Amino acid sequence: MSDSEHEALEKTIVYVNEREPEQALNGVYDKLFLTRIATKYMLSVITKIDWEKIMKENKIAHTDQIFASIHQAEKISKSVKSYTDGKAIEKGKAGLKAKGSELLDGAKNLFK
Repeated sequence: MSDSEHEALEKTIVYVNEREPEQALNGVYDKLFLTRIATKYMLSVITKIDWEKIMKENKIAHTDQIFASIHQAEKISKSVKSYTDGKAIEKGKAGLKAKGSELLDGAKNLFK
């Protein structure tokens, strides 16, 4: 089993063990949970395929432009993710706090 398949199986086991048997919406939650796992599995299988190579081999028009756009979107997504990372947020907080202290000290010196 691949790592993604193993992870999905572990999540399923945890879900089943923590599930309340008397809960009214179990059927809905079960379907939602299974759909989520199936989707993750399908995406993990699909992402292992070299679609760019397949499209070029089949001479699909504008393959280079399509993948240039996809790679650019991935790049932007990684950049955005780096800004929402916990470390980046803490670093930003520390920077704001330091700058705020500097400004406050400067304001105090104006009134002396």
